[in-house]
This record gives sequence, structure tokens and C-alpha cells, in this order.
Amino acid sequence: MKESQTVVYASFSDVVSASPLARLESDRLVAVKKVLDEGAQQAMANYAGMPADKAAQARQADAQLLNAQWAAEQQGARSVVLAQVRKAADALLKKEGYGLIVDRDAVMAGAPEKDVSKALAAALKDAKPDFGTLPVVTPVHAEKAQ
Repeated sequence: MKESQTVVYASFSDVVSASPLARLESDRLVAVKKVLDEGAQQAMANYAGMPADKAAQARQADAQLLNAQWAAEQQGARSVVLAQVRKAADALLKKEGYGLIVDRDAVMAGAPEKDVSKALAAALKDAKPDFGTLPVVTPVHAEKAQ
């Protein structure tokens, strides 16, 4: 292993886009959105027998819950992607003996030859992030909510 204090940089967004991570994250979020949309449809069926004011309250509460779940799932998926990039960056750092790899967004200026984005994306070509199980949405039935 080379011993050096060389500082290099990579573009997180370019690395994600050039690797399978962007597609895998997108696929995960499409699947999550489908589950959440199905849950919203199930919940809407429960509003049919409710008085208008109670139905409006239930809709609002369900929408807030589903939106919070969506935001959490997006953040969770991004965290998994970030962890994959960090793991690959750590391996590249050790393999090449770099002192530091920083995100290009934190670099005011840098020599193009110090950009290791392509090497980092290549290291992620077989990435298989574990996003966990899909969320389960179980609407509360109107008679149980009263």
C-alpha cells in the first residue's frame, strides 16, 4: 500500500448517478410509493361511512402520516446509498493510500486529475444495498377509530 497524504475528491452525485445506486434507490422509492398509495386507497374506502367532518379529519391525519412515512423512506434510502458510497470510498482510500477523499461540493478548486469519481463509481458497479423491507400500511377502520 502506498503511504501518502494525498487529498483527492469525488462528486457524490456523479458517483451515485454513474453507479447502479441511483437506479436501485429509485426502484426502492417507486416500490415504497406504490405501497403508500395502496394504503391511501384503502384508507379512502373507510371514509365512506363517516360523517363529513370526521372523514375530513381522518383524511388529513392519514395524509400527514403517509407524508411522514414517505419522507422517512426517502431519507432512509438516501442513508443506505450514502453508506454504500462511504464504504467504497474507504476501500479506495486504503487501496490507493490516499490521505483523504472529500466531496467535490466541499472543494473550492481542484486539479481534474485529483477527481476520483470515476474510480469510485467503478468500485460500486456491483453494489447491492439493503434497503430493508417495504413499509406496511394498515388503515384504521372507521369503527375502530371512534
